[in-house]
Amino acid sequence: MGKNFANCNFQEQSLGDYVLRSKLGEGSLSTVWRAEHRTTGEVVALKQIPLAKLTRHLRNCLECAGLKVLKQNHIVHRDLKPENILLSCSDCNPILKIADFGLSRILLPHESAEMVCGSPLYMAPEILQFQRYDEKVDMWSVGAILFELLNGYPPFHGRYVQFIRLVSG
Repeated sequence: MGKNFANCNFQEQSLGDYVLRSKLGEGSLSTVWRAEHRTTGEVVALKQIPLAKLTRHLRNCLECAGLKVLKQNHIVHRDLKPENILLSCSDCNPILKIADFGLSRILLPHESAEMVCGSPLYMAPEILQFQRYDEKVDMWSVGAILFELLNGYPPFHGRYVQFIRLVSG
């Protein structure tokens, strides 16, 4: 039997503008498909994450114990970015950990900071605009990280990134 008939039970499915042709691999979070663009015929590898798994993963990110510890101890991290979020497993349950506290500081309630620091792609607008800020800047960074997790690229890219780098020095 030829390789064209190897997966005769596969029913053609689509994902957005792509037709899924064959499964390339599967992991604990996603499935990778060989797919073809409906209009252009371009063949790509598409990663498909089931909504239930994605929702659970995003909830884990937002409920990260590390963020709770920061909040309880009035610590503003100021440099949350994908490189500073570590993933470890305990009995196959993923645990998110926060790393690199070099720019963090204690900020008591009703206090604010003004030092411009952090990674520009994940900085809250008030930091980029040289305004005083509080612990909420870390939640902005978490939102930017989640955006990148969902889309594969940060919320601000292209010319905007050049502008951010210019402004932040």
